[in-house]
Amino acid sequence: MKASLAQLGWAEETDFGETATATAQTGAFGILREKVSLPDPKRAYDIYRVIGSLSRIPSFVDRNELVHEGSIPFTLQNGKALVFGLGKSVKVGSVAPFTHTIQTDSALPSMCMEAVIGDGTTDYMRYYEGTKVNRMTLEGTEKGVIKCILDVISKKGYKGTGTKSTVETVTTKPYQFHHTSTNLTLWSAPFARVLNWSLTIDNHLEPNYYWQDTDADLPYEIDEEEQTVEMKATIVPSDLDIFDHIGVDTEFDLDMVITRATSDTIEIKNPTGIKCVMPEAPHPLPEKGRLATDVLIYMKGLEIIVVDAIAAYPNETGP
Repeated sequence: MKASLAQLGWAEETDFGETATATAQTGAFGILREKVSLPDPKRAYDIYRVIGSLSRIPSFVDRNELVHEGSIPFTLQNGKALVFGLGKSVKVGSVAPFTHTIQTDSALPSMCMEAVIGDGTTDYMRYYEGTKVNRMTLEGTEKGVIKCILDVISKKGYKGTGTKSTVETVTTKPYQFHHTSTNLTLWSAPFARVLNWSLTIDNHLEPNYYWQDTDADLPYEIDEEEQTVEMKATIVPSDLDIFDHIGVDTEFDLDMVITRATSDTIEIKNPTGIKCVMPEAPHPLPEKGRLATDVLIYMKGLEIIVVDAIAAYPNETGP
């Protein structure tokens, strides 16, 4: 099997855990440049040690639930995959450029993933039905690009047969550090130059198993619990007044815009009226060089606004 012939695609599901449709998993996550940990099945077992067996070895082992968890790291190209980590998208515009506002929803959309690896003659294919995003992390490093990591939980994974999907071609350059058109903005004003940042959305998914006579070892449903959004950043403050805000101005707005080209942007911000808090921003004196500090921000809400020429995002409403 050759890594150069591997591919990974997705298709949004209409119903959670529905049967995969051959050749339909055409969506690309982004630029895949790292090892992908697929949500391959992991069997849980109960080991029984019985009093009176007169042996140190287990009397018997019984199978329990099947767990499907994986992690997909990729370089971000557009906002389509981000909808699976937040919930829904609202589109504005009937002709390009379109504005997609990705927001939290009460339920997450699910997808079917298709992974393929081959040797040039034979392809080995696996489907992962009922896949939801448990945790989504966006991160940008100094002199780097925007990377996304989707930690996923699937209902079911199995070997597929038939024709593989043709995954859409990845051609757009990624969002890079030099595309940021403004510094990180807090309290409605740019306050710092950003070295590194990460944004984590945790959906706290809970797979539920029920007593049933069919596929009882698979989750019947995967439910969303509370959502938490946390941002960490290493910054060089342009105004040391930031430290005076800790514990005084308890709520604020956050806004970061990355402009890749004309009518091609991604904006990370809190929704209007749903503000953020900063519990800490330590500022140790540096031994040498610039003053850099690590800040922690709790966001009570999140919107990711993407402007591009893509006509439709998953789970999207609008014209």
